[in-house]
Amino acid sequence: MVCITRFPIGVATRIKKRYDITKEPQRWNNFVNYYQDQLNELSQQYQPDLIGFDGDWEHTSEEWKAPQTLTNLRKFKKDIIINSRLNQHGDYATPEQGVPVVATDDEYWELCYTKNDSCGFQPFNTHYKTPNRIVTTLTDIVSMGGNLLIDLGPKTDGAIVK
Repeated sequence: MVCITRFPIGVATRIKKRYDITKEPQRWNNFVNYYQDQLNELSQQYQPDLIGFDGDWEHTSEEWKAPQTLTNLRKFKKDIIINSRLNQHGDYATPEQGVPVVATDDEYWELCYTKNDSCGFQPFNTHYKTPNRIVTTLTDIVSMGGNLLIDLGPKTDGAIVK
């Protein structure tokens, strides 16, 4: 199975926009074309089974061209699996960090979970979850019909810490 995922950039984009696309529409269109070309290249060369998006909160489904993106990806592989972070145009839900108190209504879902308090490698974050906490979380998730995705962001040299 080939899986491709894009990790989050950071909290700053949740608080403010990088630029106003109504004032710089060409800049946004250039970016949309760029990421569409990147997805096409990945799809043609690697035929991924799954693509996980992140960061859809910054713009609307229309701005991201989410429906067209999904249609385009399915041209390359009709049964590709896409997470819900393509502005809800995906195949499964992706809550983050918190184990649901009760089972979700979604038929398919996975909890996105970090091994510490940060997504990706952050040298200052050494507050790692214990093995017991991770196994307990896995047990809780599986008992409610979900999957557990643990973020193991590597250091710049590719090494995985702890």
